Parts: sequence; C-alpha cells; structure tokens
Amino acid sequence: MNQPYGQQPGFEPEIAQIENDALLWLIVGGVGFWFGFGWVTGPLAWYFGARARNRYLALGRTLSSQASAAWVVGILSTLITYMTIAAIFVFVVFIGAALFTVPL
Repeated sequence: MNQPYGQQPGFEPEIAQIENDALLWLIVGGVGFWFGFGWVTGPLAWYFGARARNRYLALGRTLSSQASAAWVVGILSTLITYMTIAAIFVFVVFIGAALFTVPL
C-alpha cells in the first residue's frame, strides 16, 4: 500500500485523531484547573479522557499515555475542586454556627 506523501509507514488517521483529542483534553483539564475553572474542565477532561481510553481499547491498541493522563488530570481536578468547595462550605457553616450561637 502506498502511503500519501509525508506520512510515516503505519500511520493511522483514527489513532492520530484520538491522540490529538487526548492531548487537547489533557491541556484543557490542566490549564482550566490552574485558572480556577476545574469545576467545569475537570469533569470534561475526565469524560473525554475515559472516552479516548475506551476508543484505544476498542481498536485493540495499548493505551496512550496522553489519554490516561487526561483521564487522571480530570479525576484529580474534579476531586480537588469539589472537595475544596465542600471544605469551604463546611467551614462557613461552622463559623456561622459559632458566631450566631447564643450562650446559655
């Protein structure tokens, strides 16, 4: 089979597209978390990283490190963001309860 000009032997466009998508969501998940948008970009990176991993497995290929990294960054970003939000909420509730408690 003749390869189009400029392509390496064994080049598969579908694999290249999956790798590009995984890299995109790895970057979006990391940068979004860094700039405080982890509550949105974390779950998205988690979902699309898992999707890329499943597409690799469906094609019978070994997992890409980029797909796995996007998946892990998405999970960590989501957990850290939502745990921080929960901790702030609990802190505010306890401070509010301590300030507005009437001593007997």
